[in-house]
Amino acid sequence: MTNYCMTIKLAYFGDSIVNCKNPQDPAPTQPFSDLLLSHYGPRLNIVRWGQPGLDSLLEIKEQVYNHPINYDIAVVLHLWRDDTDPSAFQKAQKQILKYFEKIRRPALHCLDQRAPNMEFKNTHVTYDILKLTRLTRHTRNYVDLDVSVNNIDQVGNWKVAKVIESFIEQISGQGI
Repeated sequence: MTNYCMTIKLAYFGDSIVNCKNPQDPAPTQPFSDLLLSHYGPRLNIVRWGQPGLDSLLEIKEQVYNHPINYDIAVVLHLWRDDTDPSAFQKAQKQILKYFEKIRRPALHCLDQRAPNMEFKNTHVTYDILKLTRLTRHTRNYVDLDVSVNNIDQVGNWKVAKVIESFIEQISGQGI
């Protein structure tokens, strides 16, 4: 159960698929970040947004390490590109995991099932989010940007929001 007196500061590390819809954008689909902000209202403060073009786990690792900010929980997209060396990818995953353990911040690690992921233990992992994104769009129908600013259809955005909401609720119950 969420402690409704506290504000949760959420940081995204990864691509801009996590960003909200611009009010001038004609796309009718609400991105999952908008759905989360609507659900939590002022209790959720997104203190770091995704970065356009940040589609490599090695680059994401640099963002995690080199841009410290004040946040309670993180959502980390472990993005896999076919041109990435598998051992370098796993090394970056291990470094990211150790970093969050060191700073004692809970993180939801969003993994791509096509990637050579290391074995994650004692942490929060989901494959659902990247399965629904444009980053793995060859596994599902591509949603055009005039329909959705993050290339995820409305049902997919709702599913992603529910995964992150479940993570927030679980962590909030543990007293973040």
